[in-house]
Amino acid sequence: MRIPGPARGLFVGSMLLATVLTPAAAAQPLAAPAPSAVRAVCAGMDRIPGKVACRQLLRTDLPTHLGLTAAAPYGYGPADLQAAYKAPIQQGAGTTVAVTIGADYPDAEADLAVYRKQYGLPPCTSADGCFRKVNKNLNPSPLPAPDGAWSSEAAMDIQLVSALCPRCRIVLAEADSSDSTVLLPMVARLAKQVTPFVSSSWGGTEYPEQVREGKVLDIPGAVLGFASGDGPASVLHPSSSPYTIAVGGTALVRDPSTARGWSEKAWNSTGYGCSIYSAKPAFQNGVNTGCGKRATADVAAVADLYPGVAYYWGAGGGWRVSGGTSASMPIVVSLWALAGAPGKADRPASYLYAHPGAFNDVTEGPGAHAGWDGPTGLGTPDGVAGFVPVH
Repeated sequence: MRIPGPARGLFVGSMLLATVLTPAAAAQPLAAPAPSAVRAVCAGMDRIPGKVACRQLLRTDLPTHLGLTAAAPYGYGPADLQAAYKAPIQQGAGTTVAVTIGADYPDAEADLAVYRKQYGLPPCTSADGCFRKVNKNLNPSPLPAPDGAWSSEAAMDIQLVSALCPRCRIVLAEADSSDSTVLLPMVARLAKQVTPFVSSSWGGTEYPEQVREGKVLDIPGAVLGFASGDGPASVLHPSSSPYTIAVGGTALVRDPSTARGWSEKAWNSTGYGCSIYSAKPAFQNGVNTGCGKRATADVAAVADLYPGVAYYWGAGGGWRVSGGTSASMPIVVSLWALAGAPGKADRPASYLYAHPGAFNDVTEGPGAHAGWDGPTGLGTPDGVAGFVPVH
């Protein structure tokens, strides 16, 4: 992730936090943040090949507010996202979505409870079997050491899963390292033993060994979602693997002039492009990607921080406003979970390319045009018809 000037650097707990605004104020977006008012939570973690970083971005220009009130938090909440992407939230009961990170998030269940209560979502707790944490070997203990940056990322991820699939169960899988050689096998274990829906908002610079190491993700019937990254000239692994779903980002705004009620443009910081090392997958043979190898992205959802998505992280001070393809990725995987399980022998990415009409084609914004394009892939979900098996 490359963010210029003062926006770069590792996140610390003293960052300015998002305010809780009154509903009337929340309906009027504040000015879009300047580049210096956006920070990469895990900046610098992926400078060494084989290391990965979470892709979460945070707004730092909003006033601090340390308590939860009855007012609506600033940023898009569940109702907004459900409406924008026509989420059939009555579905998903009994389905599990796994979220992966590289450290422990000690307050995950408590923060999730605050978020779900704020937005009127049903409880999701370890007591009722809806929520659980596991380590890299999928055991409940021992859990790895905590890390603030990874905790912030995980808070947003599990809360966005709740927003789009409120009836889904959630497994938070925690590795003890940001090495791809540790995280990728954990993703594979989850897909084979727990659920086909695995959400991973992290990635790193491409490197030659990714082809060999990435073969662990060659799992038919698995929806392995990865953030495409933040920076138009960048391509991240594992989103560039032929075995994953690469999720790009958009800028989403309410637009009463459209039948949908929303409009989207390609987000100006979405990472996309041609892989250096990974082979072109068969599911991209029918589209002109301009790449001889794997091209990213496949699909997209909101990533812009104007106004951004709301999430709650108590250890960081409360309500925050975030974005990046780190946000768009769990949105897409959660919508996919609403569509039902893929065929066990299928390559689920092929469903997207077989149903191009089931997506909102994003034709405006940097790099966007009609049909498939790098920053948004086939577009954004128009319900879940684009995620169903091809018969």
